[in-house]
Amino acid sequence: MKRIFFETDEIYHVYNRGTDKRDIFLEKSDYAKFLDYLVDFNNLKPIDKEKLKEERRKSLKRGQALECLDIEDDPLVDVLGFCLMPNHFHLLLRQRMDGGIAKFIQRVATGYVMVFNTKQKRSGCLFQGRFKATHINTQEYLDYLIFYIHFNPLSLIRNSWLNDKKLLIDFLAEYQWSSHIDYLSMDETSNSPIEKSFFYDNFKNNKVYMKKSKEWLEIIQEKNKMKEFIAKAIDYE
Repeated sequence: MKRIFFETDEIYHVYNRGTDKRDIFLEKSDYAKFLDYLVDFNNLKPIDKEKLKEERRKSLKRGQALECLDIEDDPLVDVLGFCLMPNHFHLLLRQRMDGGIAKFIQRVATGYVMVFNTKQKRSGCLFQGRFKATHINTQEYLDYLIFYIHFNPLSLIRNSWLNDKKLLIDFLAEYQWSSHIDYLSMDETSNSPIEKSFFYDNFKNNKVYMKKSKEWLEIIQEKNKMKEFIAKAIDYE
């Protein structure tokens, strides 16, 4: 894929998967660590490791709240959405400074690979080369990408569920490693890595988001596109 030039204040879909399509998240703590890094490494400042450890000890379980460190004076990016899957990840990012996205992904990926390799007693590459990215240049494309990213976990369920909208809605609401649950619970007091003004600009409130989420599911089901949609989520390139 041709390298993309990232412009400040523009939005990008950033994604990568494990080398040879291998799993990059093996247990809950792996997912949680990667989510921690979306907050911890979104800054040019060196990380205070002792402060980091102390804050992590105080943090709540994913799905209730995320404990954010006070290192957000000059964020590299705005995190607008995410989904972590067993062998890949999707991020929706807005660049805040020149070189912000590249630096952010480099910090997150390097930190995660070091921890993962130490834990698994392995060495070498974990991700399939340099991350990929696409520029989101229309509102229509942005609307699609938000739900494409949030519906990725549907690829993990049985085909027999695909026509049962309630089951799909419940499944997505319980999947911890997607910003879908942040969108569902968003309010002024939410302690979330998601940039709140972006959410409110696009959805006004979580009830509007939930309504649009159901509408997108209905559209996909009515057009008999669910299996096609799921196939793209499994093999996105």
